[in-house]
Amino acid sequence: MLFMVISRTRPDLRAEQLEDLARLARRFYAQIPAGVRVRNEWTARDGRQLALLEAPDEMTVAAMQTPFAGYVEIDILPVSERTGWTA
Repeated sequence: MLFMVISRTRPDLRAEQLEDLARLARRFYAQIPAGVRVRNEWTARDGRQLALLEAPDEMTVAAMQTPFAGYVEIDILPVSERTGWTA
C-alpha cells in the first residue's frame, strides 16, 4: 500500500530539541523496517515535509512515526498511484 506522510515541525522547538529531531531522523533512515520503502520525498515551500512510503499497512507507518510525536505534527494519508486523467 502507498501512504503520503505529511509532517510539520513544531515551530516552538528549542535548539536541543531540533538536535534530537535530527538524531531521530538519521536513525529512521538507517533502520527502515523490512517491507517499507521510501518512494520519494519533497519539501513544500511552506516547510512541510512530504514522503511517499510503500508499506504493508497504515499501522506500520504510524509505528514508524511514533518517535517523532513530540517534535512534529504528522498526517498519514493512504493514496493510490494514478497517471493521467481518466474519463
